Amino acid sequence: MRLKHKSLLLYGGFLASAVLLASLADLIGRGTAVSILAAIALVLVGVQFAYLKCPHCGGSAIFTLKGIVTPWTGNSCRHCGREY
Repeated sequence: MRLKHKSLLLYGGFLASAVLLASLADLIGRGTAVSILAAIALVLVGVQFAYLKCPHCGGSAIFTLKGIVTPWTGNSCRHCGREY
């Protein structure tokens, strides 16, 4: 599976959980829904660091060369230049 597709699955899962929590917010309480969504967002960031890596050099796909974290992985590695 290409890295671009993996990142789309991660972000799609986050958006689906956000929509589900927004629809259930009246049942479980808004404060609880916000705290659950914040926990899911933290887990998503952790999974990004561990799961979205270049298969060739092992560099993190969400870091740019200047050290900025970005959610877009692109088609090629920012570290070695090879396609994912």
